[in-house]
Amino acid sequence: MKKRNLLIAGTAFLLSISDLSGANEFFACRVAKVKNPPQIDGILDETEWKQAARLPAFSNSTGILSQKRQDVMLCYDSGYLYVGLRADIDWEPGIVPVKFDDLNIWTVDSFDIALIPVPEKANDIVRFIVERGGGRADMRAKGQVKQPAGDWNPEWKSAVRLIAHSYMSAYTWEAEIAIPWKSLGISAPRKGDRIPAQFIRCIGNIRRDAAGNPDRVVTWSPVPKGRDWINPGDFGCLLFAGEKPVFRADPDSAFGVKGRCTAPVQASLEGRVWEIGHSGSPMRIAKAQKTDGMKLNWPGGIEVRRDTPSMMYWRLSDADGLIAGGKYITTLRPLFKVETAINYYRESVVILGDLRDLAVGKGFRVEAELRGKDGRVLERTGKKLDAGAKYFELNCSVRKLVPGTEGTVAVRLLDEKGRVQYDFSGRRKLLKRPAWITADSLGRVSVPPPGWETPVVKQAPGHIEVKTGPNAYCFGISSPLPEAVELRNRLFSRGSFTLEAVTDRGYQSLKSAALPEILSQNARGVTFLWQGVSDDLEVKAEIRVEFDGMAWYRTQVIPRRKEMKLKRLAVVMPLAAEQVRYMRGNNAMNVRELVFNSALVGKAKTDRVLPKPDMQFAISFSANGWTFGNMFHNFYWIGGEDRGIFFVLPSCRNMAVREKYADIIDDGDNFTAKFFLADHPLELKAPLDYEFGFFLTPTKEVTDRARLRRVGAGFSGGVDSIHADVGIKPQEKYFTGNARGRFFHDSELRPFGRNDVATLILPCWKLRTIQSGNPLPGREEREYIDRWIANTGKKLDASPMLWYDAFFTVFGLPHITGFLNDFEAWPITRLPVEQHGTYVCPTPAWQNFYLYGAQERMKQKITSFYMDLTFLKPCSNRFHGCGYRDADGNVSGVIPLLAAREMFLRYQTMVKKNNPQGLLVLHGYAATPLALWVDVLTAGEEWLTAPDYKTLTPEYFQSMLASTDQIGSVANFFPGGILMHYIQAQKSSTTLEEMCGLSFLHGESMWNGTEAMMPGLRMVWDTLDRFGVDQAVWTPYWRNPLSGGPEGVLVSSWKRGTRLLLVLFNPAQTERQIRFDALKNRRITDCLNNGNRVGEQITVPKRGFRLLLCE
Repeated sequence: MKKRNLLIAGTAFLLSISDLSGANEFFACRVAKVKNPPQIDGILDETEWKQAARLPAFSNSTGILSQKRQDVMLCYDSGYLYVGLRADIDWEPGIVPVKFDDLNIWTVDSFDIALIPVPEKANDIVRFIVERGGGRADMRAKGQVKQPAGDWNPEWKSAVRLIAHSYMSAYTWEAEIAIPWKSLGISAPRKGDRIPAQFIRCIGNIRRDAAGNPDRVVTWSPVPKGRDWINPGDFGCLLFAGEKPVFRADPDSAFGVKGRCTAPVQASLEGRVWEIGHSGSPMRIAKAQKTDGMKLNWPGGIEVRRDTPSMMYWRLSDADGLIAGGKYITTLRPLFKVETAINYYRESVVILGDLRDLAVGKGFRVEAELRGKDGRVLERTGKKLDAGAKYFELNCSVRKLVPGTEGTVAVRLLDEKGRVQYDFSGRRKLLKRPAWITADSLGRVSVPPPGWETPVVKQAPGHIEVKTGPNAYCFGISSPLPEAVELRNRLFSRGSFTLEAVTDRGYQSLKSAALPEILSQNARGVTFLWQGVSDDLEVKAEIRVEFDGMAWYRTQVIPRRKEMKLKRLAVVMPLAAEQVRYMRGNNAMNVRELVFNSALVGKAKTDRVLPKPDMQFAISFSANGWTFGNMFHNFYWIGGEDRGIFFVLPSCRNMAVREKYADIIDDGDNFTAKFFLADHPLELKAPLDYEFGFFLTPTKEVTDRARLRRVGAGFSGGVDSIHADVGIKPQEKYFTGNARGRFFHDSELRPFGRNDVATLILPCWKLRTIQSGNPLPGREEREYIDRWIANTGKKLDASPMLWYDAFFTVFGLPHITGFLNDFEAWPITRLPVEQHGTYVCPTPAWQNFYLYGAQERMKQKITSFYMDLTFLKPCSNRFHGCGYRDADGNVSGVIPLLAAREMFLRYQTMVKKNNPQGLLVLHGYAATPLALWVDVLTAGEEWLTAPDYKTLTPEYFQSMLASTDQIGSVANFFPGGILMHYIQAQKSSTTLEEMCGLSFLHGESMWNGTEAMMPGLRMVWDTLDRFGVDQAVWTPYWRNPLSGGPEGVLVSSWKRGTRLLLVLFNPAQTERQIRFDALKNRRITDCLNNGNRVGEQITVPKRGFRLLLCE
């Protein structure tokens, strides 16, 4: 492709790009030297920037031209490179600057300037970032690897201002930046010099974003490789040309070149537009088109009759070389926009019509036909349209179309007299339906899967109780929400949950005339209908309560009078303050950047100043209450040591929130959570539909915890071997090199045994497509599994575990590609992870496909499954029914939580039926309900982005990572800093002691991942098993009288009879001592040091761990 373009452009073009090697040669911008540089005051004065170059439109995270706009201007002088930015953002309350060098700067609307000062050193990158509140960060990078921000703090200037459009509506933010050449380590550019550059905008506040989209991050030079925003090969190039004219793109420039130069030039324009896949038949060509550069608009409008994925490039040059250029991908659309796709699960062709560019009158209708290969009409469908309609959706059966043949979908828009106004015709080939598409019976959940019980429904005067194991909901007449909640047979609510509604006539007291009506009941649960009224409102709520503690609401708020305003609508949850310690939240609406927050709340709050987690990941932590009320979250969990409740919002449909999404009253004796559906007045002219839910936790009790503590990769010996080194003695070489001094082990280094681990993961690097979610692997991978099982299965008691991602798949495989519309998640996000794959939505089609693959692997004697890239995210793919439309026809995504839940419950049913010891292991967090439906949850890998674990405090660990008793799935800490196959771990000083201390201090387990870990970790497991900790009473350090307090050595303990097993951890960076005066007449021995007796005073090294037995 590139070669053909260059030949068409001619010799002059070849010469013009010859100096751009090492960067994206299609993106270049001449930068002018100015005599009067702009003042860096945050006021983007056009008179100061009139000689500056202005960049054209940016591309989004999928490499497609973005519709988001930002003005970016560039100029320079002998001292500085000047960059100006103007961009619109949504309104935010109380914008506070991000702290200097805080990597959370990318979670708000920010602008990132990446430069390669010395082109010959393409991997030596410097970055300067500013954000809408004036916060700044700077750092170096080696290629795509960021260096710690604090290691480099050069001199540079920036200023930002916010311009409010109107009260609480939107802002424009302007930024001016001056980067000294000396800070780049170079002198001022001479005429003809070049600097590779990339400009990146993170759009919007990710913490408030409730409409996930690929435009979250946009770049000047497209980045088609997913997350690798800083890839030197994708940089464009800044060309320094003294005082020569430069190009200023119009702010509304899009697909092409539109704008003018700063002065007339004798220039030529080269360009080409073509439909993707048809480069030999261009739609537009510009060959050395002469221009003075003062009014450019090429290629202009291009008429197409269907959506046409297209590419184009353009180059503007004069006698001094390139002035500017770009290359873009977009979809050119007709006025009557129709998209079609076959949904194989529904056996229909789905027809989506966009009418927003048309004037649809009264009496208009749309008709569609499916015609066979011979032109015969097989099916017809249609619908009447309302005047002003913005869209339509139709389904047409394909059951009469012969598999393997093409059908024609013909769509017509007719006016009130039946005259055709617009038409569309497109062809679709029907593939043969695969066997998996109809596998609805696989794991069908007609009764609760093992571990759960059928709910018990009891009616009594004034209320209905639904008991799910040790937890219960109580429903009555005073609120559509639960009037009481019990957890572990103890009241967890402090009064009734309420749907707080306030209209322009005041607070609305909603009441029902009768108890909820039971609509249906089966072994899984019960469905109620609650109906109630107030003076101004009527509320109808359909409530489904099931065995896993779910209470799912489909609620309608209906106005009872005309011209009324709904001023506030909120879900209010008063809770028993003495039982509350933690709160977690997750905003999952942005596919590419999931936001997690956690906090110590209630009795756990502390005024102590704790270090901020030093990792490059959007997880924020507060030790002194919930401070994230102005951020949208799909999932909230509130609870204590061994219980809690999820509140879930799968989307922002019909929400009207400007200031606060959550208001938490947390004042000691009172803990009330209020989640807003509306926080400001809105006209209520029609019913509003809301969907939300609760989950009571733990959803099930943990069984066989001793075995589940030993879940992990299970590697022992050479990890590249097809067989496990069972019976082989650990080797001293495991503890040499980068591992020296970082791992403890038994003195005799006893051989690995049959039951040392609970799971043994198959070598994922040999099973790449299965690892990335391919349900139907090829022969080579299937045969490898058979050989591995034959060589290893007889030697171990461990469960063979397969890495099999659940919400990600390899889209390019032929048996997957043709069915993507049935399950690919939109917005489409395709990433080169282990394989080039795409995120999927757990539709019934994907459930059947994925579980069909799991069934085939169980036939090969796989009993457990490990899932990565498996997290909840929104989907707006209307071809399989996801998302919802607003009045203008725009589609917003919805988290398909119920579908994901059904898939995991089916999965559990299948795995446990195949082998009661089989496990589902999820690489994820206890901040989302996915954690409820697996056996083991492993989290913590994000700490690999931190230089060490110094800022992983016990307070953070207990709030985010210690969740077994709360959730009912075993929490398994992922200690990436000591997994020696990671490059980061090889450079780290993290020790097994530190990882054990953090994990076992909280009574949790830890992922076993390499041979260096196994001997020492086995010592801990064996000690816990011999003591019988699962039959003992656990007392964590925050309420343990033996603990040294927040500034001392922390102590947690198990008590069984008179015996104690003590877990000691020193969180400090210096050694500390502790005395156990209360135990001075007791015998205390060191379980990890040959059972040697310890003295009255015990020294624990920095970040050190001890396991002591007191008898």
